[in-house]
Amino acid sequence: MPISTKELLTLLLSASKEVVSDAQFVINQRGIGYKNFIPATFGSQAARKFSTRSKVTIKQTALEPRNLQNAPDEYEEMVLKRLASQPSSTTPIVEWLGGGQLLRAVVPIYYSEDCLVCHGNPKGILDMSGYPREGAQAGELAGAISIQIPSDHR
Repeated sequence: MPISTKELLTLLLSASKEVVSDAQFVINQRGIGYKNFIPATFGSQAARKFSTRSKVTIKQTALEPRNLQNAPDEYEEMVLKRLASQPSSTTPIVEWLGGGQLLRAVVPIYYSEDCLVCHGNPKGILDMSGYPREGAQAGELAGAISIQIPSDHR
């Protein structure tokens, strides 16, 4: 029997809460500026926990990811290139593939001012996590959340 949307959302919420709970000790430490609990870390950990409990795969991806585990697959790369070539839109790209066997959804993410602390200028200078800054500007495509749902979840 396919799992319902309500059940999936409950699993995602539960996974998200567990990730925060697991990191709570580090989050609560005083006197430490950078704690490596950034949006990408939280998102990857929550997605991993969620995906192990469901048949749904959630992944953060980008054309030039910092973490190679987030490299786009062929479909994601095609969609990201399409998104990068058009005006920004928060509208997800949703398609059934494989004769209706797999629902793919790609939700674009754009850099906000807050993101630029690590991803902005000056390009190439290491940010607080040790990665070179991308030189991004607010409003530019940062990447996307990619979701794969098998047809037995309909």
